[in-house]
Formats: sequence, C-alpha cells, structure tokens
Amino acid sequence: MTLTPKTLTFKRGDSFELVFQVRLLDGDSLTGLTAAAQARRASSDELLTDLDVDVRPVSASEALVIASKPYTDTQTWPLGTLKLDLELTWGGLRVSTPTLKIQVQEDVTRHA
Repeated sequence: MTLTPKTLTFKRGDSFELVFQVRLLDGDSLTGLTAAAQARRASSDELLTDLDVDVRPVSASEALVIASKPYTDTQTWPLGTLKLDLELTWGGLRVSTPTLKIQVQEDVTRHA
C-alpha cells in the first residue's frame, strides 16, 4: 500500500468522503478485509468521530475502501486541523495508512 501523506482541505458542513484503493501486489487475497477510520483533533488527539467505512471488493486482491460522513454530521466539525488514518485488518494482519491531515475551513454558503 502506498499513500503520500498530505493535508487535504475540507469545508465544514459538506459531505465528507475519501476513497482508498487497496491492492496486494503479490497476488494474495483480501478476503475478509475490514476497515475502520477515526477523525481526531490534531491539537489534542480528542476523538471527533468514527467514520462510516465501506469495503467494496474489486477483485480477489483489490478493493476500494470508502471512509465517509454525511453533511449533517460535519456541520459541527471544528475549524482547524484534524488527523485521520485508515486501519485495515485481514488474514491475521492489521495495518494503518500514514496519517492524513484534514484542514477544516468555514463554508461560505450556508443553509438555514
């Protein structure tokens, strides 16, 4: 798995979705793959939320993992920096992606 750590920009109150592609290069199977993800405040490590995670197999050795939250849940996210990683478990292994930073910004267009 390769993932370049970076900071992503997100507008508070929008639908949040990150798509990860997981592919085993040696031909092993991803059967039984599960995933979890959390967002935490970068400044204090306080848990903000558990993300909804959906694992979608593409083939025996490849899957898409979608980590998301609906806009109704992100309306109260704090402005500033969050951190997030994806934890994958399968075949007796557990691996986490590098930590991503999410820069939460104020949304200019707001709905009553």
